[in-house]
Amino acid sequence: MAGFTLRVKFRGLCGFAPRKDGHKVWVFMLDEEKADTRPERPGMEEHFARMKFAAHLKKGASDMPPGVDALWPLSKVDVQIKDGRGNPLPENLDIDGFGPFIDSLPVLTPGIRPDTSFAWVGSLELACTKRGHPAGAGAIQPGYVGSLPLAADIKPLAARVHITSGKLIVDRHVLNEQGKLVVARYRSWKGEEKLADHLQFLAAGVSVDIPISTDTVIIETRDLTTGGPKESIELVPDSARIVIEFVNEEAIQFFKQKGVAVKTKGTRKIDRIFESFYKLSTTPPAPGDLPLPVADFFVDPAQEPAEPALSSPPCSPARFNTTT
Repeated sequence: MAGFTLRVKFRGLCGFAPRKDGHKVWVFMLDEEKADTRPERPGMEEHFARMKFAAHLKKGASDMPPGVDALWPLSKVDVQIKDGRGNPLPENLDIDGFGPFIDSLPVLTPGIRPDTSFAWVGSLELACTKRGHPAGAGAIQPGYVGSLPLAADIKPLAARVHITSGKLIVDRHVLNEQGKLVVARYRSWKGEEKLADHLQFLAAGVSVDIPISTDTVIIETRDLTTGGPKESIELVPDSARIVIEFVNEEAIQFFKQKGVAVKTKGTRKIDRIFESFYKLSTTPPAPGDLPLPVADFFVDPAQEPAEPALSSPPCSPARFNTTT
């Protein structure tokens, strides 16, 4: 098949750091496979970074029946999407809603409803500055967006994914079990509410449609520490559009089909998983005062949502400020 679209989805603990020109975004999948064994935050649920794809699309596996998904474990790897000849894709990404004021968006106003704008990915910077913390919590450490080997601590990372082409949108928002939109308030796990707290609807998923001009597409991985090559997977499309999904969720989320009950105002120990994003920040708040999204109230959507969210707010994606 000469030319097709690769749809790439992101779910769960994925942090997005867009380049200042908006034509590239780095996606950081946090390493929380041993979350439940860390004494400083007991009660966590392990999260697993995986790439999900239809098994029969893998080159050489066409005898696999359709409908069987493969889960590719991602551990300490740099992930790039290349065309079937092994060439990098052009850096011409189009991020929906991107502009010079993206770092200060979104603003929750009466009557507004979320759309496909990237602004609805939870902002770490706004979460912190609106609680009185110094600017910089949303700034990612420069070493994380540098070339390999990374000049940063790789312990917090399961994978770094480069997205350079296509149209990137928010494709799902966090809903409660009745299909109502969740408005999240950012506060620390045990912190009191403040009038100035950041409030916003939350993205539950991000996707990007990437045009591929060759007959196949290659997902290439390299070691974050050495930069050396690791496993690569070549996919052979069976239609005009194929889908891969980068998921960083609790194990049950890979299989369940129903939405998670979301309660307002309360926090659970497992909600502190969101604090992991701040390990990549240049100037995070103190460990006991890290803002995380807490469901504050529900709003009827303007129209029937196409696809319910499967994750509660703390498992939602987050975004860092634009970077060089």
